[in-house]
Amino acid sequence: MGPPLGSALFGAWNFLPFAGNALSFVASGLLIFSIRTGVKPQRTSEAPRRSARSDIVEGIRWLFGNRTLRALATVSCLGNVAATAQFAMLALLAKEVLALPDFGFGLLLTATALGATVGGLAAAAASRRFGPGTVMLAGKAGVGTAILVLGLVANVWVAAAMMIVTGALMTAEKVVVSTLRQQIVPHELLGRVLSSSRLVVMIGGPVGAGLGGVLASLFAVQVSYVACGVFLVLVTLVFYPVLNNRALASATDESVA
Repeated sequence: MGPPLGSALFGAWNFLPFAGNALSFVASGLLIFSIRTGVKPQRTSEAPRRSARSDIVEGIRWLFGNRTLRALATVSCLGNVAATAQFAMLALLAKEVLALPDFGFGLLLTATALGATVGGLAAAAASRRFGPGTVMLAGKAGVGTAILVLGLVANVWVAAAMMIVTGALMTAEKVVVSTLRQQIVPHELLGRVLSSSRLVVMIGGPVGAGLGGVLASLFAVQVSYVACGVFLVLVTLVFYPVLNNRALASATDESVA
């Protein structure tokens, strides 16, 4: 509901979707503030409290010291480069290539959300059936192929289908990656390592948006999609030896042992 409603509001008055989004955060904050659990935190150890800096350093050291976690963070960062470029240029693709109205751009985002819902629901079953490495790598290659098709085929229905595929595979991949991290990282370090991983992954966002904009301005919108699609497929091939089912099974077995 969000994407098409936001597009409709933007078409009526460009201030409305931003105001509505701001109000939704205010309402969410008030609801959270109203929660009362009645539970008081208890100190479980008399050890001195550590500084935030030492916790951050320990999380980063643990992340980059583990081969599998390092590969997961890197491939997710590179995937974020392509995904951010895709979504940063989506409005231009919808308007200039697909000739869609403002509301049509919102429908493309809705197609992505629909795919994400399906992918999230199917991720666990797919991981059990095919293995986490297969789901993750096939998802990464599938997203790359979908982005490539978006750059090659100027058809509204094909674009909608590719956005559904993108949402489904990206979400399934994220579920698998999050599960793997929780299986590998010791419980007491989980928050620090996950935060460090998130930081690495988010670095790809501004890089992807910038590269997508440069390619679109120098050549054409479709060129940025073709380049990102090919890039993502190559990333999958490069990381296959580290993130296939056998390698991931070995990494999770070592963490349990």
